Amino acid sequence: MAQVTGPPPLIPSRAEHLRQREGNSEVLLDKDLIKRITEIQQLSEADRQGIFFALDGLLRDAKARKAYA
Repeated sequence: MAQVTGPPPLIPSRAEHLRQREGNSEVLLDKDLIKRITEIQQLSEADRQGIFFALDGLLRDAKARKAYA
């Protein structure tokens, strides 16, 4: 039996859009976002952590701007 290495794919590779339930609302991920997520998944753990650290900061700042606008 062949052994699969690495984490399972987060998203279907042929999907144009991915729908996900987030609380009481539905989130629709477009093709470009799915491509970016797939590319991030293929990076090393250290690179993913750095990207998510930066992304978390950018999201925090965007939410703060929206809250105080």
